[in-house]
Amino acid sequence: MMRYAADTWFLLFLWNKDETAQRIMSDVNGGKARLLIPYAAVAEATKKLMQRGNSAERIESFWSLLEASEKIRFISLEKSVALEGARVSMTYGIPTMDALIAASAKLSGCNMLISGDADMAKLARKKYLAVKSW
Repeated sequence: MMRYAADTWFLLFLWNKDETAQRIMSDVNGGKARLLIPYAAVAEATKKLMQRGNSAERIESFWSLLEASEKIRFISLEKSVALEGARVSMTYGIPTMDALIAASAKLSGCNMLISGDADMAKLARKKYLAVKSW
C-alpha cells in the first residue's frame, strides 16, 4: 500500500483545487493509498491561508473535511519527531518547519512525501526520503 505524506505546498495546492493535487486525492480516496498529514504542515498551511485573507471558519472546514476521511491520518508532533527534525535541519541546512514535516513523514513510514519545495527536493537528492513533485 502506498503511504503518502503531505507537505504544506501540497496542502495549499489541494486548497486551490489544483488538478494534480485532486488526482492524488482521488487515488487516496478511491484506491489503496493512504495520506498522512503532519500537524506541522497544518500549522504552516493555516498561517499561509490566513495571510491570504481566508476566514478561520473556511480553513477549519477544510481541515474537518480531511479529518473525516478514513484514508487520511494526521501525524502529531512527538518528541521523536522533534528531535529528528532538529537533526535534519542542522544536517541538511533546511528550515526547521520543513525538517519537522520531513521527519514526520520518515518516522511514520511513508513511501513518498508530496512536495514542490526545493528543501524537500534537497532531502530527496541526499536520499533522506523519496519526494513526489510536479
